[in-house]
Amino acid sequence: MIKNKLVFFLILLLVAVNFLSAEEAHVTFQKTGETVKFTISENLALRAIADSINMPVKKLKAMLATELKLYGESHPDFKGIQPQNREWDVIPIQELNIQPAKVAEMFNSFTKNTLNYGYSVTLVGIIVVFLSLLLISILINQFQHIEKTKALKAKRIAKKSTSTIETSAGKITGPSDAISSNAIVAVISALHKHKLSVEERVKIQMTFSRTPVNMWSASAKMDMPNRVYTKPTDRSKK
Repeated sequence: MIKNKLVFFLILLLVAVNFLSAEEAHVTFQKTGETVKFTISENLALRAIADSINMPVKKLKAMLATELKLYGESHPDFKGIQPQNREWDVIPIQELNIQPAKVAEMFNSFTKNTLNYGYSVTLVGIIVVFLSLLLISILINQFQHIEKTKALKAKRIAKKSTSTIETSAGKITGPSDAISSNAIVAVISALHKHKLSVEERVKIQMTFSRTPVNMWSASAKMDMPNRVYTKPTDRSKK
């Protein structure tokens, strides 16, 4: 019984020693208007640390690029992997031979330069938007030349492909590919038919537009045989 207690005490002592011997670092930052204190331990991965201290993981890996490169040189599986690769996110910093104090130092340096970092990101965003708008305006301005070019090409094609032929009905102008003997006969036939149709309409219009003649009112103007034998009477003499 005493031996069991002694073994349990030794195991507990070893765990406590390991826990106390583990290096830690403390960082303080503002979150939602409150001061938050976070402890960085060796068993945490880079992604977990970055999410906990509100720091971009890419920025953290960029600041620890030298340590990551040294780790890659000693481990063939990670040799040549860039610091921005996501494979680094899940590896504990203890395995990467990075001390928590080093991570805390990088975080404090990032916090001091947060405003400068924000200004640089804002400036880059403004420049990108400005250049994009400038490029779009140039492209829109060039679209008008496309329509002009198409119109000029269409005019050139029309001029090259049209031809005029003298016929008994007059001049016929059309595309060179479409003009043939059959097409000319069809055009002349259509013109002749249209001419006959117009003449017929004119005759009909003249018929309906003719002044009507009233025989009763026009009788004095016409030669009546009985007028020769009928003498006008003078009623005033009676």
